[in-house]
Amino acid sequence: MTEDLVGDTFRQQEHQVDGRHTELGQGVRRKLARRRAAKWWIAGGLTLATTLAGSAAGLTVSRDHQQTPPQARQPTTPPGTAAALWRVESSLGAQAEIPAGWGTNDFGCNMTAAPTVVRGQGSAHLCLTPEPPVKEVAIFGSGQLPQTPAGNATRVTINGVPAQRTSTTLDKGRYHGWIHVPSLDVYLVVRTLNQATTDHILDSFQISDPDHLGCPAVRPPVTPQQTPPGGGLVPPAANSVAVCRYAHTPKGRLEASATMATKEADSVVAALNQAPQGRNPDPPPDRCIETERPATDVVLLVTAGAKVTRVWIIFSYCTGRGMTNGVGQATVSDDLIHAVMRPLKVGYAVPNGPAK
Repeated sequence: MTEDLVGDTFRQQEHQVDGRHTELGQGVRRKLARRRAAKWWIAGGLTLATTLAGSAAGLTVSRDHQQTPPQARQPTTPPGTAAALWRVESSLGAQAEIPAGWGTNDFGCNMTAAPTVVRGQGSAHLCLTPEPPVKEVAIFGSGQLPQTPAGNATRVTINGVPAQRTSTTLDKGRYHGWIHVPSLDVYLVVRTLNQATTDHILDSFQISDPDHLGCPAVRPPVTPQQTPPGGGLVPPAANSVAVCRYAHTPKGRLEASATMATKEADSVVAALNQAPQGRNPDPPPDRCIETERPATDVVLLVTAGAKVTRVWIIFSYCTGRGMTNGVGQATVSDDLIHAVMRPLKVGYAVPNGPAK
């Protein structure tokens, strides 16, 4: 009944909710289907309280918007954007260059007029915030394309794969276009105030597996790796740490990826190696009933020299929580989860229970 009411109320604004047509929406529905007696608590600045039949739960939401991206690079500069810096963003097996100053996931409920990329938004509020007519966006998604002016679609090829591309103008002066790759179920929709910016973002669209940070397009299975020196999960001195966030769906597609700043990476590496051995204890059966098998939420790529060590982390379920490098296992703490998820700028849920 609640689901029907929400659907009827927001159907006219559903184009504003990232994940409407993607695996993100499916993952949220599956997550809400679980009967959990554990309470969930805040991972960011906003909360969304949800009451489920048979259990009480709260959904944690993080909606920090990235204003200073961890990586920026300068490709061939399009006309009218001299000295512009760009960064690469990826989702769902595709990537594109986005203006470096744009935010991340500032879209949907309580969105501002600031420009943003939208990918792997995760948990978010539902409300009727209209999209400002001057807002610049680049939206990665899957499923049916949003109902926006399409222009005349032309056939193109992206990395040897057939695709479609359109370009047109909106009535408020924005330049709109999209690229759709049906065989891979991914699209990129762009709306900006500058034709050159729209064209550059679409021109830079690539199919990527792995992406620019090394994240596989589909959740990699846990595989044994060589035991790092020191007995921890990862080498004690790392050059970089990348975070790969995967959807809670059978395919487990990559939703978002990011790198950590040096100070944060050093802190996370230390926490990984200091974590107590063994998985987090499961709560009593009367406190949690999982209706699906826990799947990896995040894969960390820890680079030390020329070697990359993967760490698989499960945290959003009330059972099966913990970390592994394919050989050893360790418990995952709430503080470590927040540190790992912070660079992604996405919403996420953490059960308030056996995390130590």
